[in-house]
Amino acid sequence: MKYILFSFLLALSFTVNAQNIIGQSSQSTATERNNARLIVEDNSGRLHVVYYNNGIYYSFSETKGLTWSTPFLIDEIGRNPSLVIDSNNILHLVYKNGGISAFDIVYRKFSNSEWSAAEIVYHDEITNISRPVLAIDANGALHCVWQRAGFSSTPNSEIWYCKRDQVNGWQTAVNVSNSYGASEYPTLTTDLSNNIHVFWKDSGEDIGNDKMVLYRKFTVGFGWDLNYTNLSNTTGNGSSLTMDPCAVTDIQGNIHLVWKDNQTGVREIYYKKCTNGTWDSNFTNISNSMVASSYPSISTDTQGNLFVFWSEKIGGVYFETVYKKFEVNLNSWSEMFNVSNSASVDSNYPNAPSHIKSKISLIWTEGESSPYSIFCYTQMLPSVYSISGTIEGDDNPGIGISGLIVQLSGDHNYEATTLTNGIFTFPAVLDNNTYTLTITKSGYEPYISTVIMNGENVDLGTIILNELRSLPYDLQINFDGLPQGQAAFTWSHDNMKKLSVNNSKSFIGFNIYLNDTTYGNQLYAEITNNHYLFTNLVDGNYIAGVSCVYSSGETEIVTIPFTVILANVSYLSEKVYAYPNPVSSNLILETENSNDNTMYEILNLNSLAVLKGNFVGRTCIQTTSFASGIYFIKFWRGNDFELIKIIKK
Repeated sequence: MKYILFSFLLALSFTVNAQNIIGQSSQSTATERNNARLIVEDNSGRLHVVYYNNGIYYSFSETKGLTWSTPFLIDEIGRNPSLVIDSNNILHLVYKNGGISAFDIVYRKFSNSEWSAAEIVYHDEITNISRPVLAIDANGALHCVWQRAGFSSTPNSEIWYCKRDQVNGWQTAVNVSNSYGASEYPTLTTDLSNNIHVFWKDSGEDIGNDKMVLYRKFTVGFGWDLNYTNLSNTTGNGSSLTMDPCAVTDIQGNIHLVWKDNQTGVREIYYKKCTNGTWDSNFTNISNSMVASSYPSISTDTQGNLFVFWSEKIGGVYFETVYKKFEVNLNSWSEMFNVSNSASVDSNYPNAPSHIKSKISLIWTEGESSPYSIFCYTQMLPSVYSISGTIEGDDNPGIGISGLIVQLSGDHNYEATTLTNGIFTFPAVLDNNTYTLTITKSGYEPYISTVIMNGENVDLGTIILNELRSLPYDLQINFDGLPQGQAAFTWSHDNMKKLSVNNSKSFIGFNIYLNDTTYGNQLYAEITNNHYLFTNLVDGNYIAGVSCVYSSGETEIVTIPFTVILANVSYLSEKVYAYPNPVSSNLILETENSNDNTMYEILNLNSLAVLKGNFVGRTCIQTTSFASGIYFIKFWRGNDFELIKIIKK
């Protein structure tokens, strides 16, 4: 027995790694099912393994893979096992029954410490079947694919599929591949919507074609794709070793596929991703070692990181079991780690669970002659816990805000999106860390808080975002250049800069008050300018007020007092004109007095002169550069003046 215990730093966390023997087999291919799953972890951290040794054996470990139960023979004529586990810790197993030329795919489950009797998944009356692969969806339904040998007028093998639910049992099987070429080595995964994704090796419609990884999807409510898709893109490159697909679905619902290919002339491990139903146009050479690489198995953890395990012919002599990790936060693949480190014997046929919970776990077959050893490698992952909460706005109490991005930053960074009810969840956050929770949404004050992870899940409850309600400021009253009885009221406000792009959800406008500054008695409601012109004022004292109106209501009314004193003013004796009014470009100024020089100024609502000059009788002014709005033109000669209001379109 080989036993190695060592430790090293990985991903900034201290972990303990161990190799130990589960059992032995007379077969060098005891763990060859890289397309299926031979090892799973239950909710309590217990590991379960099946493997082949002239029959199917089962063993479990309650010590994180350090020690194993005595292997138990499940079926002495069974081959090609595939194992999954449900949320209730019940094991589900399929395999072919009847030796090499089996005609039956059977199913058994393990609960209450015993295996159930065999249940027929599919019986073939004509030809033999092999390589079943099992998957389980979010509802607990089982999905199985397998390889059916060719015969007679259809000499090449096909991939078949069958589903089992608790009500109807195993349903009618269907041909998924439906191609003329040899269809082999099937695998499958289910996504978060319970759609089914099936992959296999094939040569398409011509047995002489290059080998390809073909793909077909079953969409709930619609059915199977009309045809298969070539995902490996190997057509035309002379590839004969495109095979061994293995797939997994991560916590975000993305599909990840790995397979073996020799597009470079050497067998390498390739990778491709499907995001929101769209596959990457290109693939990634993960091994990229220019030595023989085979039998990839892919896993994902509770944070969405990926682990790809395979056999690598290190040094050109012996195969080692190795892996690389894709770190989501770093968006990059790690260096290659040699797990078996066996040096003078082959360590081959690695197999890993589809989903890693508390530990990386992996099995493989090792040795140069019978009996071969089935080894298990485990590496404890850092403890992780969930952070959850609900986000609402104070303008809509009890109604969650959906589609909101929530960020958690610290030693590691995480991101979540709120659901339709405003709930967000970070399902796997590293323990013993302090994080900063940040929530930003247009129209609301940013929310920032500290979250401390200390050995338990964190429920933040309901987080209320405060709607932006900044008050108007810098209120001013101006009489300059205005006719008697008028006053220009202006103010500043932080929301004004957002109005043009309409990204302030809650801000509506301003309410204007004069003297009676009680809610509901506004002089004018919901204007969107930051100015207002009071008219028809008489001598006396006044109070001007302005408030902000939001979707949740009205803010405090901010006020400024002012006094109006009307004086005797001497006006021009003749009429003056400004036209057209409104004006868009050329403005004509004209007076009935065609002999004397007349001065003029054009003032905006802030009483600032935008243009001044003089003319005799008549002149034309270009106003194209003027901003749209209200202007006043002041005409005067000596102490006599006249004022005309114009509108610039």
